[in-house]
Amino acid sequence: MPSVTYDGQSLFVKGRRAWLVGAGFEYALTPPNAWAQRLDALRRDGANTVVASVPWLLHEPRPGRFAFEGRLDLARFLELCEERRLWVVLRIGPAIGEPFDGGGIPPWVVESGAKRLREFDERFLERTSAFYRAALAHAAPLQASELRPHGRRGVGPVVAISIEHRWRCDHDAAGLRYLGELVRFARENGAKVPLLTSNQLWQTIESAIDCWEGCDELLANLRQLRTIQSASPRIALLRDPHLASTWGAAPDRRRRLAELPRRVAETLAAGAMPLLLDAVGGVHAERSAGRRLGQPVASGEAIEGGYFEAIEPRGILADLHGRPIEGSGDLRRLLWFASSFAPLFAEAEPAYQPIAIDPGAASGGRARPRRRRHAPTTLLSLRGPGGQVAFLFAEDPADRVAELCLDDGRCLRVDLGDAALGWFVCGVDLRGRGHLDYSSLSPMGLLERRLLILFGPAASEGFLSIGGSHLDVKVPGRSAKPLTIVHREITIAVLNEAQSRTAVADGESLLVGCLGFDEAGQPIPAPGVKEFHRIALDGTVVREALPKRRNPRLPTIDSWSVLADPGCIDGSGPRFATLDGPASLWSCGVGSGYGWYRVRFRQPKAAKVHLDLPEAGDRLRIHLDGTLLGVFGAGPGAAPLPVEVSLGAGEHGLSILAEHLGRLAEGHGAEARSGVWGPIWETQPLAGVKVAPAEAPAVDPFKLRGFMPGLIHSEAPPESGLSITLTHRRKSPLLLDLGRWPVPATLLHNGAAIHRLIGDASARATLRLAAAQLEGATAGRHEFIVVPDHDHEHDLKALAKQVRVWECVREIGGAGAWGFARRQSAAEIREQTTWSPVSTGRGTANRTALGPAWFRGSVSIPPSPGTIEIDLSSMSKGEAYLDGVPLGTYFSRTSDGKPVGPSVLPVPTEHLVAGGTQELLLFDEDGLSPTQV
Repeated sequence: MPSVTYDGQSLFVKGRRAWLVGAGFEYALTPPNAWAQRLDALRRDGANTVVASVPWLLHEPRPGRFAFEGRLDLARFLELCEERRLWVVLRIGPAIGEPFDGGGIPPWVVESGAKRLREFDERFLERTSAFYRAALAHAAPLQASELRPHGRRGVGPVVAISIEHRWRCDHDAAGLRYLGELVRFARENGAKVPLLTSNQLWQTIESAIDCWEGCDELLANLRQLRTIQSASPRIALLRDPHLASTWGAAPDRRRRLAELPRRVAETLAAGAMPLLLDAVGGVHAERSAGRRLGQPVASGEAIEGGYFEAIEPRGILADLHGRPIEGSGDLRRLLWFASSFAPLFAEAEPAYQPIAIDPGAASGGRARPRRRRHAPTTLLSLRGPGGQVAFLFAEDPADRVAELCLDDGRCLRVDLGDAALGWFVCGVDLRGRGHLDYSSLSPMGLLERRLLILFGPAASEGFLSIGGSHLDVKVPGRSAKPLTIVHREITIAVLNEAQSRTAVADGESLLVGCLGFDEAGQPIPAPGVKEFHRIALDGTVVREALPKRRNPRLPTIDSWSVLADPGCIDGSGPRFATLDGPASLWSCGVGSGYGWYRVRFRQPKAAKVHLDLPEAGDRLRIHLDGTLLGVFGAGPGAAPLPVEVSLGAGEHGLSILAEHLGRLAEGHGAEARSGVWGPIWETQPLAGVKVAPAEAPAVDPFKLRGFMPGLIHSEAPPESGLSITLTHRRKSPLLLDLGRWPVPATLLHNGAAIHRLIGDASARATLRLAAAQLEGATAGRHEFIVVPDHDHEHDLKALAKQVRVWECVREIGGAGAWGFARRQSAAEIREQTTWSPVSTGRGTANRTALGPAWFRGSVSIPPSPGTIEIDLSSMSKGEAYLDGVPLGTYFSRTSDGKPVGPSVLPVPTEHLVAGGTQELLLFDEDGLSPTQV
């Protein structure tokens, strides 16, 4: 049987070196009929490897009910990769991180009895083992260690399997015990290829390769990785955290995309294999998006926390329709170079790490020197039996012409033109077609081992040597056609900078003037281009006109009708079932989405009271006696609790529309619940509370649990914290309210560690202490100390101002007072007969129903629909369905009208009926009229 092994520089498959140039593609977020087109595009863009996650929460939505069909058909996806000679790095978790809800771990795992996730908890490991068994049953036969009769390589595409994600905690005993079990599960269930982790050396396992994940200071970090992990190849998972988009915050994508080629070049110059995550956009049609924890980064540019949008916009090579991302030309040509000249990198000397200026620091990865206007020029080189490559980084335009002195003393004058990055090779074998001795132009690719593609500044002079024969060339001017030359039986295409950014391979030719191809296989022109040049392998250049594109007919929507359910708003509806008490959405049968809670209670006398729900999340739309009190919890437009209300004497009812928005994708995020799983309390401020900075006792937070993200087990504890002292002699519970606490910290009570704070500035941090937890204090005196972790900036005096302590004086509702109604599904709503017409007259654009409502419209699809998107910017917040199939969630504006957006949802072509009529369903939280959709 073939084997997959590795040394200090690369992988080996069937005894041959395999150098990975990867692109992340989340198949679960893309319709299956679009997989082939996306994979073809990645292959043309230079990737030879696909990084794909296996999201547990989608593949096992209910305990023991596995789904591996449709958009979750893992084996079919891997077979498509195999057909295109794409290697696959498969991420099986259990945690896979952003952008998935809970990092990909299903919400039911906590409800199933697991106490601690992502560490050695028998119940959690039992469920993880079952998932590994199911996932690897589909993936194991397609490993590169298995012979395949249909593949062009003769083996399966899966070249490595990644387990867990960012297990960044320095606690050897806990880490080795847990991660060792995952290794055992993977091996016992058929994993024969190398196993990867991405813990950045916080926790290593002898039998796995630890990868580096990040986007800052890559040269320094990857060289350190080589020093520490010398027997393993360096693999970098490149993800720019600033490219993600959360509700209410849009990143500066153009600037961030422009910096990615530099990051890839740093990785290659460090002798590491680049795996670019998030290369293809997608849609979380089934509410699989999670939440991000806000945090500072090395560059000093903070990452905003929040909920990821339904549309996953991080595609850096292709958008959610598979269209090329504008501005990604520099990145595509670098990836193509890295894969075309893979032997050069795979055979490089891993120990060759000459002293160099760090381009990561120069480009802003660290703080720049104040007095320096421009970063210094940097030259980084690799060498080995396959030749040499030098990367030139020059931020200052004045430094973009340089003389490179080669090994034999020859000087090579190079010109970067308007680019801040260039690369130059010497002594490189052209895959059996010749030997490139040197070149002052940057190589872009080697098409079918016959067409060598070089580029440089427009109208500049260049020279190269193949097989000892020197050649002078002039790069085409800005308006000239590409230059082709046959030299020493090698066909050479010379492009200028602009042409190189719009060059894409199509079978056995090179198209110049195109960004890529659409779903029908037609060339997509670059902006302003009306015709392109086709370069054949023999150097023939043909000018071709781009096919004329007709403006497609737009779909029309009419016959809008509305269906509201006031019985849910006032709690009188017959669908409410009695609950024994508060319970999470999952416990009530709602894995994601919405559910209605009803609580009935009696108010003894008229009064203004504070109502609080300390054990509830994520987002609560609360009605009192049928009147909206507001939206509370997390996310844009949500107010913090408690809420002050005026209650008259007598019977009252609270009706709560609770929504599962998504759990944190990192750390302990998968352990969070949603809905209302604890009592509603009438609270009042506790008098006599004193809050002030204080010394912190030496307490080991690892007594709480084994996995503590960001903590070092042997590190000395912090010496300062925030002291909260109070006296409470009653038997009523207390509610400790720390507000939006921004830094990770450990909470002590009377000297003992009792709770861990994750440091989430986007959510309120509370802890309810029952009477039993407060017993034993002398004279009722209590001291709580919040101890922030090391290396996290904080202002204790400022944090002290937001601390509140509340006394829980009365539980609202009791036995028999609770009810729950699952929000009807799209399929159930479609069967309803009580729809009412929606007025389409003047002034109806912002008319609302009484509250949350369903809307139904008839969509006429044109015969040739093309790409269709639904603009929901006139709505508030909700979900969209086409013929009952979920399209995703939207968030256009808050209840008070503040815009959030963007609110455009794509319609997959596989769901369209060309020339037919289809039904569009919308659930809108504020019941806004859909007539402008």
